Amino acid sequence: MERYIIKFSEAGINDVAEVGSKNVSLGEMYNNLTPKGLLIPDGFAITAAAFRLFLQYNTLNESLRQLMERLDHTEFSNLNAIGIAARKLIMDAKFPRGPEQEITEAYAVLLTAKNNDVAVRSSAFSMGFMHLFPEGLHESYLNIRGPLALIYAIKCCYASLYSNRAIKFRETYGITHDSVVLSITIQRMVRADTGCSGIGYTSHSFPGFSDVVRLTGNWGLGQNTPMETWDEYIIPKPFQKTKHSSIKTIGSKSRMTVYKDISAGTNSTLTLITAPELREKPVLDDAGVFELAGQAVLLETYFGHPVEFKWARDGENSRFYILGVRPVNKEIYRDAATNHLSLPKGKDIA
Repeated sequence: MERYIIKFSEAGINDVAEVGSKNVSLGEMYNNLTPKGLLIPDGFAITAAAFRLFLQYNTLNESLRQLMERLDHTEFSNLNAIGIAARKLIMDAKFPRGPEQEITEAYAVLLTAKNNDVAVRSSAFSMGFMHLFPEGLHESYLNIRGPLALIYAIKCCYASLYSNRAIKFRETYGITHDSVVLSITIQRMVRADTGCSGIGYTSHSFPGFSDVVRLTGNWGLGQNTPMETWDEYIIPKPFQKTKHSSIKTIGSKSRMTVYKDISAGTNSTLTLITAPELREKPVLDDAGVFELAGQAVLLETYFGHPVEFKWARDGENSRFYILGVRPVNKEIYRDAATNHLSLPKGKDIA
């Protein structure tokens, strides 16, 4: 029987063909690094089987294939019209009752007395191309509340497979459009809207700075803001003996994204001009820099290779959370079903 959801607590490397490497990595961290002190917001993955059933239930496969055949593959003169038509087909379609019921039930289990907001993130993959697709190519939505808004956000993620940019990306890399499937991450929100968030790297491509942890960050949720304006911190490894040895660059942090007071569907966040006092203030103090850098080393040690990871600091409890991880060396991840390399086994960390 097909599975339509897999909880993080149940996800492992054998599920990579169902949920992709992004969700498998979340399961690996949730199950093996939470006991080591890392905080991973709980959640579940909506499987590729749910996506395939959605297409079959609405007889969309042939319609989408015919649209892609009409695409001008050289000049892309009709790309916009083709993209609009493909996305409309998906948004007008109905969600099958079986997957919808499983998804909303799993969402209800995630609810707390305090809030019911979740992140809904796309995780596209194709056999042999687990990590080719760049972050942000397909849509993600934050502060999604309620089962109706959740199902709508999932459909929006499905439709983003046919954004103009996503279509052209697949054409550029010679990936057939119907070979790509979409798993979706449903994860409890961290209240970074009142805190901060960013991206970390356990290596750096700049000459002379390869053996470092690099952290970038901004106030708020980190979405829809120019990354070149974020703060940056470079911490040499090993840094345990040089707790004050880091390079700090304070960015202008011109904009920040926060919750909307009244959330309506996917229209649930608001990007604001950052207050002057926050522009001048570092996102991370020294203690936060080295705490997060320590977590970065924990991730690199566990996965056995340099990683890029998303982090968030909750404004209500000041704690750091890891929201996702992917390899810096993208060739490490391949499709387990085709006898290529798969996700490395986690190492025991003292």
